[in-house]
Amino acid sequence: MTLRGQTDGLAARLRCSLVLDSLGSNQIALQPDLDASWSLTLRGRTDWLTAQLRYFSVLDSLGSALTESLETYVLGCWKGALLPACEDPSLIEESACLQMRLKECGCEEPELALLKAMLTGSHLLTPQHVWSLAQGLNPVQPERAQNLIQEAVDKLGNYIGSASNGHVILVLDKHLQKLPWENIPCLRSHSVTRLPSLRFLLSYSLTKKYQEEAILNRGVNSTKTFYVLNPHGNLPGTEKIEPGWAGVVGQTPDPDQVPVALEERDLYIYAGHGAGARFVDSILKVDCRSVALLFGCSSAALAVQGNLEGTGAVLKFLMAGW
Repeated sequence: MTLRGQTDGLAARLRCSLVLDSLGSNQIALQPDLDASWSLTLRGRTDWLTAQLRYFSVLDSLGSALTESLETYVLGCWKGALLPACEDPSLIEESACLQMRLKECGCEEPELALLKAMLTGSHLLTPQHVWSLAQGLNPVQPERAQNLIQEAVDKLGNYIGSASNGHVILVLDKHLQKLPWENIPCLRSHSVTRLPSLRFLLSYSLTKKYQEEAILNRGVNSTKTFYVLNPHGNLPGTEKIEPGWAGVVGQTPDPDQVPVALEERDLYIYAGHGAGARFVDSILKVDCRSVALLFGCSSAALAVQGNLEGTGAVLKFLMAGW
């Protein structure tokens, strides 16, 4: 990497670091005191709610800046590598042609898969991105490589962007899982799933292939739904539910209700504080056949301890079934 490239990389890391630091410090400094709010007068509670709205507005702004920084300064010219694979004949043909022409201009033969990933995001590449790619592929004659790459990018244009409409599966480590990758601009129009490892993906693929009666094949029968809504009784806005479904609203479910529902129902919905895992003594002992939708403030949170990967309720539900 050239000195200019090292400088740009350092600047990018500093920008992302500043956004992350700002996000963390504002979370501490701006978040209103929830416990103190209950002792306030009506006027005081109104002011507290106003402060809450201001706090979330700041978080929204910082979150937006963070996602844009991740795409611009971390992924940069390789953002196309996160997009779903595209098997369009024009992309395959253009990638093979570019591979041959780059080799003729002095590049070491680049991997075809690498060029396909690069050109899958052709609709996202700016001239600066193309220049960065050219420097990496042909540091001796980057100008010539730049012209070849730009020609391929211009040919494919926005057509490939609309053709790449598959699903994205992210397998993230304990550090990357903390970041909102699903909301970076280039992924907002795609469906995205997180899985703890490739073994889960393989397991689901085998289930779909060999178990015809699995929910992955036949889909969810919504009439076989069980829900736990607002078990603490202080979130009335979560209590709206589809008529005809079974469940518990505004109170704690009986000890056996949730485990039985997970084993017998097609869909389990939780909406309330935390993650709802406390209503299942040991989720890993349950043969979970239900698809679980967890709408709690910490449903997807993973706690990292030491050198181990993160753990949390959502992973326990995945390991128990779905």
